[in-house]
Amino acid sequence: MKDLLYLFLCLLICKGSVSAQQNKPFNEDYWTLLKGKFIEFDGRKCLSGLATLKDVDFKTGTIEADFWLSDNRSYPGIIFRKTNNNQFEYVYIRPHRIGLYDDAVQYAPAFNNEVCWQLYFGEAYNSKLKVDYNKWVHIKLEVYYDNAKLYVENMETPILNIKQLETENTHGNIQVLSGRKETYISNIKITNTIKKDMRSEINKTVKSDYLKDWEISKLFSKKEFYLDRYPRFYKIYDANWEPVKAENSGLLNITKYRKHSKEKNTIYAKTTIASNKNKRLKLAFGYSDAVKIYLNKQLIYSGNYAYRSRGNSFGGAIALKDTLYLDLKKGLNELFIKSNETFGGWGLKFKAKEKIETVKKAKVSISKDWNFKLSDFCPESVLYDEKTDAIYVSHFDNQFRKRKVPVGFISKLSVEGKMLDSLWVSGLKSPTGMCRYKDKMYIVDRKELVEISIKKQKIIATYKYPKHIVFANDVVCDSRGNIYITNSDASEGVTDILTLKNGKVVSWIASDQFQSLNGMWIDGDELLLGNSVDATLKAIDIKTKKIRTIASLGSGTVDGIRLDRQGDVLVSKWEGVLYHITKQGKVTEILNAIGKFNIADFEYNLNSQTIFVPTFLDNGIRVFKLK
Repeated sequence: MKDLLYLFLCLLICKGSVSAQQNKPFNEDYWTLLKGKFIEFDGRKCLSGLATLKDVDFKTGTIEADFWLSDNRSYPGIIFRKTNNNQFEYVYIRPHRIGLYDDAVQYAPAFNNEVCWQLYFGEAYNSKLKVDYNKWVHIKLEVYYDNAKLYVENMETPILNIKQLETENTHGNIQVLSGRKETYISNIKITNTIKKDMRSEINKTVKSDYLKDWEISKLFSKKEFYLDRYPRFYKIYDANWEPVKAENSGLLNITKYRKHSKEKNTIYAKTTIASNKNKRLKLAFGYSDAVKIYLNKQLIYSGNYAYRSRGNSFGGAIALKDTLYLDLKKGLNELFIKSNETFGGWGLKFKAKEKIETVKKAKVSISKDWNFKLSDFCPESVLYDEKTDAIYVSHFDNQFRKRKVPVGFISKLSVEGKMLDSLWVSGLKSPTGMCRYKDKMYIVDRKELVEISIKKQKIIATYKYPKHIVFANDVVCDSRGNIYITNSDASEGVTDILTLKNGKVVSWIASDQFQSLNGMWIDGDELLLGNSVDATLKAIDIKTKKIRTIASLGSGTVDGIRLDRQGDVLVSKWEGVLYHITKQGKVTEILNAIGKFNIADFEYNLNSQTIFVPTFLDNGIRVFKLK
């Protein structure tokens, strides 16, 4: 009775699956032939080609088969747990490397139908093999929950101990592949049972000396890879960035996320490294297939590690055999990579000899208050008015260079998000930064600085810029009414900061330490400045004009700058990130909205701790509370 009950339970477990130890002869009753043919060879029914076993959902168990091997280049093997998510596990032999190389046997997972043999290489993935050609060789694969063991002939110790099956699949189809001519498979036997729970004991936490937090872009054409320059502003912004993480080995497997084609085989990848001082960091790294590497927008390495790129016997398996020296700046540093792929697996791997710090999250809570879409133009700057408890918003004409007469205006809203006057002041030409001194508001327009009477609600004066100024951007007023204006022109030798003196806009400083200044704020005797070419927050002493760098932000356009209650600095990158920076230059992240909305020249109300964010391309204002 007990034996019958046990048999009944086994049948229930194996329902819809292969029962224990069933042979599957190669014919159309059991197999779907995908490529090749069923033949008679050496007195056996064999497969020459690729076939899928019918009506089998394989989870754990044993797959056994005999392989007739010749010394021709081919890759006969067993594919298992194959599903319609284009992932599967693959164990195979390289007969032409038997007795010669350490990779005659290989385990390689496949993602997006690409076998990633170049990414998973070394211990637990490859092994030597010594068998004779032109004879039947018995292969036995034992599959557990997340690991497997491969035996050849009658060996008691596995030739390959696969400690971690890499795909997410827990079950799926079985396929067998003989490879090219003169290689055959016969006598296949499947035991599809629940084997004992032998789960791998691998620590799946990525060690801190690996780069682990990445963002990758959409696919680009292969032409993009061969351009040495750092990509242009809007190309990066429109790259559809996706946050991804490296595996426990430190490998970033790009193949999991992107399926390349002949026409589109390039992506961008980027990560951020934080440093509390200027220092040099040594990195060992590997990649597949080719990369161009940029640190803080400067090209520092270009290389190709593709199959046979370094000789006919070169496999291109990813390894930590190359070295980078990164000259990190105090603050944040962007490691930006163009990566190109042909076949064999697409990936990156970076490791240091010390703990790698990444950008930290600020210990503040931020909550969304309200969101208001303003117009079809681009809100660029917000200014808070304490007297009326209202905000003013400049509307930038993003097509100003294409129009004969660009347009722009200022709107007025309540701090609760109610529109008070959508055209509070009109007649402007793509206004950007704003500041206030008593009853006067100063606005940076394309050709001139505009002075407005707040009380009269009209333009009362304009001040032309010097002829060489092509993109004045932000403006601040100090407590004595002195006005300073940034110039976002990245050309060398041009005026970087202007001032209004005796009714004229004149040069205040030109320095080779400034390029493409954007945001600006006053902190006591210093001007705080966003230097966008090298993405740094800088300060200049108003009296001595001595310049210092507070912190690096790695990349991007440093836009809004304000002070918080503690006198620390709040800084936005136009691309959609808000940072907190201490006087000592320690950078933490408050808000990351990249891919959702921009954070242009924001406003911060100290009393209510409210942040008013002009979202530029999102055409609105988003408001947040800090606590």
